[in-house]
Amino acid sequence: MCGVFGFTGVERDIETTVGTALRALEYRGYDSWGVSWVEDGRLTTRKRTGRLAVGALPAAKAEAAIGHTRWATHGGVTDENAHPHCASSGRFSVVHNGIIENADALRGELSRTHRFLSETDSEVVPFLLEDAARAGVPVEDAVVQTFMRLDGHNAIVVLDTGTNRIYAMSSGSPLLVAESDLGAFIASDAIAFHRQATAMTPLPERTLARLAPDGVALKADDAVEWVRPAMIPVVHRELEDLAGFAHHTLREIAQQPGVISLLLEDGAETAALASAIRDAQQVVFTGCGSAFFAARFGVSWLSAMAGKAAFAIPSSEFAECMPMLGPETLVIALTQSGETADVIDAVALTQASGAQVHAIVNVPYSTVARTVERTYPLHAGVEQSVLATKSFVAKLARLLLVAGDLAGRRERVEDDVRKAASAISHLLDDPGMQERIEGLAARLAAREHVFLIGRGVGYAVAQEAALKLKEGSYVHAEALAAGELKHGTIALIEDGTPCLIFGSGTGSAAQLASTAQELRARGGYTIGIGDMQCNSDSPSCRETLDVSGCGDAEPLVQIALAQLIAYRTALARGVNPDRPRNLAKSVTVR
Repeated sequence: MCGVFGFTGVERDIETTVGTALRALEYRGYDSWGVSWVEDGRLTTRKRTGRLAVGALPAAKAEAAIGHTRWATHGGVTDENAHPHCASSGRFSVVHNGIIENADALRGELSRTHRFLSETDSEVVPFLLEDAARAGVPVEDAVVQTFMRLDGHNAIVVLDTGTNRIYAMSSGSPLLVAESDLGAFIASDAIAFHRQATAMTPLPERTLARLAPDGVALKADDAVEWVRPAMIPVVHRELEDLAGFAHHTLREIAQQPGVISLLLEDGAETAALASAIRDAQQVVFTGCGSAFFAARFGVSWLSAMAGKAAFAIPSSEFAECMPMLGPETLVIALTQSGETADVIDAVALTQASGAQVHAIVNVPYSTVARTVERTYPLHAGVEQSVLATKSFVAKLARLLLVAGDLAGRRERVEDDVRKAASAISHLLDDPGMQERIEGLAARLAAREHVFLIGRGVGYAVAQEAALKLKEGSYVHAEALAAGELKHGTIALIEDGTPCLIFGSGTGSAAQLASTAQELRARGGYTIGIGDMQCNSDSPSCRETLDVSGCGDAEPLVQIALAQLIAYRTALARGVNPDRPRNLAKSVTVR
């Protein structure tokens, strides 16, 4: 969730080095930032709430610095709670990711001799380090001792102003270390190394890293000597500019046809995943948020098209399915970032059970990608908006093509997916459709509640569409299986309540039209999307947005339409769709 960056080596400009790296991590989301650096032998720290604007850092140069972008967990959004946190002696500055579960006990112990300036759990780290150093413990041992006292999943990065060295350790909260001829670097995401480092490697769990101007050295728990790690070239993933679009969200929605085309060309990976599913006796999909809803699509398609039983479990609840896992089970983790904490935990639980685990993942060097037995790429590129758009549709396209392969109708499904890519392009280019979307968005923006209804795979569409409305525009949106509506929720329908009904293409159009009629009879403003067998003159739907004609791939077009509706609703409510409040692109805390 939080962004981390640090360097030590050749003297460099703080703004262009640390500032650029932290802005590259903005897609993860944050509400405050801070940087510490050594200038003229003294520690200097600047911390602020809000965005890290270009020029916010002073025109200073340093040979060592660390920086952090924070989403508030312990303590509110204040300058004092922003990282880094410093020892009172000025020797150590620390940035921290994760949650220190025993922070209250440690604060109680340390408050007898230290004055806390923040409400965070993180501030215990520099004080523990300071106490160890005053007791004569060498710095590298002090870092290990301090880290081992922290309960939970954590990562710490320590700037030692006495030596200009940086030390780091992590457990369950990933970090990467890197080098170039300019020095050594550390970050929570390799995208921060762009144009700075040339070679990198993940920091192994509970291993001490030492960054010095001459490079990176590692020491494991039981090791005596420092070792130089083997590294791989930095995979440069450059952030894209808006290219004429008003927001990254809209640009990334517009990129979806191109992403779908890349997946169509990648038939070997589709065939490999289909083969793995075919050979497994039991298939379990897992993910969080949008990735979990993508898993639900996979279950529906495998069952309906290929007759292959599968089920989906949210990664945060994955422990509940552990008794069902065994050597003949294939678990497929879905994740954009590959760094989502709950997904990483689900992968570890799977491996402990003896089951196989593969992943559909967008970032090839991520923790999940490095951990599982086999990965299948999404080809979505960097997704800078917090909202999952092109990465989500990429997951759907990958899963649908796999289901088509398993069902023995690969060519037909590929043709449907091509039609869907074309239909998404048409959505964006059709002025009439854009005008209708804006009108619908204005209606949704003025309401407190929106209900989204579907059957079968249409219910999965409704769930993702509801999530996009909640994330992007802060409108309360609830997704329902059509048959469940009458079992309670219909009591909430009143005059003008917007109700979006998604035709699923599964032969249930007549039943959905009946559901729409029940809603309209109670005052609901019903909008049919897809094949609803109704029109504006029918007793069921007040209006329709027809995006049918793509066969099995019709849900891909419905999702793109739902994304555009959520985007326009956000604008109508004055919300920045790229950076919704309280959300992060990669949720790395449990």
